[in-house]
Amino acid sequence: MKMSEKAWTIDQSKAIEARGGSLLISAAAGSGKTAVLVERILQRITDVEDPCDIDSLLVVTFTNAAAAEMRARLGKRIQELFEQKPEDTNLRRQQILLQHAHISTIHAFCIELIRAHFEKLNIPPDFRIAEEQETESLFEETLNELLEEENATQSDEFYELSRTLGAGRDDFRLVDTIRRLFDFLQSLPNPDEWLDEQNAKFSANLSVTETVWGEEALSYIAETLRGIVDSLQSGLDAMMGCEPLEKAYAPAFLKLKTQVESALGILKGNDWDELCEAVQHIENARLGSARKLEDTFLRERLKAIKKAAQTQLNVLAEGLLNGRNADFQQDMNKLRPIVRILSQLVKKLRNRFFKAKIDKGMLDFGDLEHLALQLLKEPDGNITETAKLVSSQFCEVLVDEYQDVNPLQDALFTAVSRDGANLCMVGDVKQSIYRFRRATPELFLKKKETSSPYDGRHFPARIILGKNFRSRAGIVDAVNFAFGQLMSYPFGGIDYKKEDYMTAAASYFEKPVENADFEMTLLETDGYPGNEDNAVLEARYIAQTIRKMMEMGQMVQGEDGPRPLRYRDICILLRSANRLSQTFLDALKQEGLPGFAEVTGGYLSSYEVEVILSLIRLLDNPLQDIPLLSVMLSPIFGFSPDDIAALRLAYPKGNLYLAILEEGKKGNERFHKFLEQIGELRQLASVLPSDRLILRVYEQTGALSIFSAMPNGEMRRSNLRLLLDYARNFESTGYHTLSDFIRYINQIAQNGDLQRASSVTEEADTVRIMSIHKAKGLEFPVCILAGCGRRFNRADIQPGMLFHPKFGFGGYIRDPSLCCHFNTLPREVVRIETEHDA
Repeated sequence: MKMSEKAWTIDQSKAIEARGGSLLISAAAGSGKTAVLVERILQRITDVEDPCDIDSLLVVTFTNAAAAEMRARLGKRIQELFEQKPEDTNLRRQQILLQHAHISTIHAFCIELIRAHFEKLNIPPDFRIAEEQETESLFEETLNELLEEENATQSDEFYELSRTLGAGRDDFRLVDTIRRLFDFLQSLPNPDEWLDEQNAKFSANLSVTETVWGEEALSYIAETLRGIVDSLQSGLDAMMGCEPLEKAYAPAFLKLKTQVESALGILKGNDWDELCEAVQHIENARLGSARKLEDTFLRERLKAIKKAAQTQLNVLAEGLLNGRNADFQQDMNKLRPIVRILSQLVKKLRNRFFKAKIDKGMLDFGDLEHLALQLLKEPDGNITETAKLVSSQFCEVLVDEYQDVNPLQDALFTAVSRDGANLCMVGDVKQSIYRFRRATPELFLKKKETSSPYDGRHFPARIILGKNFRSRAGIVDAVNFAFGQLMSYPFGGIDYKKEDYMTAAASYFEKPVENADFEMTLLETDGYPGNEDNAVLEARYIAQTIRKMMEMGQMVQGEDGPRPLRYRDICILLRSANRLSQTFLDALKQEGLPGFAEVTGGYLSSYEVEVILSLIRLLDNPLQDIPLLSVMLSPIFGFSPDDIAALRLAYPKGNLYLAILEEGKKGNERFHKFLEQIGELRQLASVLPSDRLILRVYEQTGALSIFSAMPNGEMRRSNLRLLLDYARNFESTGYHTLSDFIRYINQIAQNGDLQRASSVTEEADTVRIMSIHKAKGLEFPVCILAGCGRRFNRADIQPGMLFHPKFGFGGYIRDPSLCCHFNTLPREVVRIETEHDA
């Protein structure tokens, strides 16, 4: 629903008019955040008492699309005001200045800052932003060179690192660990300083309870033990008055509760070894028999409480409390050299990789943030003269989606806003979904907790925008209920308090009671015949549900009132669209429904792209049978399998291309024409860059027309045009040969894929299938959240070496005599914290 831009709520008015210091605006979904920000900026630039030009505001958004929308909205509103007051010269001035206003993503701001002060960074002034595939290729090359050098030194420490982190005959896990640590450091303000701090933790000769891992472990153990005591007590209270249960279950509950309370008493004394002994020797008291009890639900509930308590105790005994203090010291002695050599390796890698990029005159997005911070902050943390100069240019710094910033970005915003004095942060921790990109919502939470409700006098201050002008009341209530049950400080780092609850404020037409705003469906897959995958059954059910909704003529809210539901109004949301999108597309197709999924990957394996790339490989080296077969059997040249079989029977040995040459010499017209065309293209390949060569291939073979005539022709044509764009981007990085382009494509294929072309416009009437991340910021009248029964992805806690901003390195140790790995306290703490954060 569109909210009137003039009918502001009390909290919205505060967010628009607040001045005087650091401000945090916690804006729930659908709260009119963008409209509020636009109005706040308008009031800043039209304020008679304290005027502020629009180019003296720094407005940072999360995406380029959001920045473009913000600029467009501001332009429209300024034009509306100017039409009302054509004599206002200030509005005319702001219209002109809007073209140069600092409304952009953080990376665009960093580029502008670095280009203005490049001489202080010892980098070329004409640097360019590298393509992702280009940096990936260069990173892999730099890392391989570094590892080869380290292997050549035959260092005992490097050998132990390889044995501990590696497995089998290759160094895949070692490379993966180095790569993950490198990526992890990119989000930190001072990576080298962080590495030094973590090494110092392993060098300190401290007992378990004196370390950061021991302190956190004790806190977690205390919380777990108290939870067990509370759950056992709730079980005792539940069975009170039921004599059969008290007789059968109470003794076991009381015995276990007494032992846990004893362990809690030991924990207060900080005696680690005694605590380990106590928890590891807690007896598993057996429950008595209560089979004749009529209240089976209560009986099963009590069994579950007892089982959960015992499971938690076993996890503690086998995890955090698996070793005594002496064991911890031995683990530290083994981890210390591993952490040191790993840190040294990554420091070398960072320096070499940066130099390699500078030598090519390019930077990546991580470089932009680090170089910008280098301009704004001294190594000791003090603000630089450049920061003072830059921050003096802005009367206010407004940052959207602040819940998704990382520590490095937070340091940047603080430095450029006079240490946060004129910083306006807008976000919503409930919408933080980018932790996999190193987003740190705890930063937003901490700022929110340390601020006071806005009163115009005390800063930093916070304003809560809790009214939802987008969703129906049933959806808002469902979200509040779910978050109220799940979001607590121990579980999610935030207590979902009353001030965080959303309030439904949208106006909708009344609909039949049986059409619920929010519906949860539990599919009992056991009732379905066959052995079909659960995802297939779920996709089929959803497709059938959509078909029924369309057949019933379900109504949705339009701009002018109720209107019939359209396919484009429906979105199926998945945690990962890449994996399951085809399953849902197939289900929609079976029901005769249109569907579209924009997924990453699969581009290089699409048939039309494979054929053209095979042809390019053939032009580089014709003595490759597989690319040659792919090209000959394609619709471009139209040879049949029988043609190839006959050729191979005639020439059973040697390369296929040599056999074709022989047939061409004998007067075989088809093979002669094929060789003639390949020969012409090979001559062009020796002088043309890859993008122009691909264009000539399209022109001389008619590839675009041929593949356009096939099923999904529009998509195939778009993919081929996109290949031309990728080649142009590659050639723009400097002079390259055709072999370089082929090597570039091969490296992409090994490490990932390229984005497919999209052949569906926003106006197309089709059901959308997309990931939750892709859907952020979009609106659909009907949203279907699928795949809720799938397990959470725990890949982040599987590797042998884990990393955490506060607790540093957490790794396994290797026992050479047993040829196996063992867990350590640092790794268990980092694992728990990583799982908790996720």
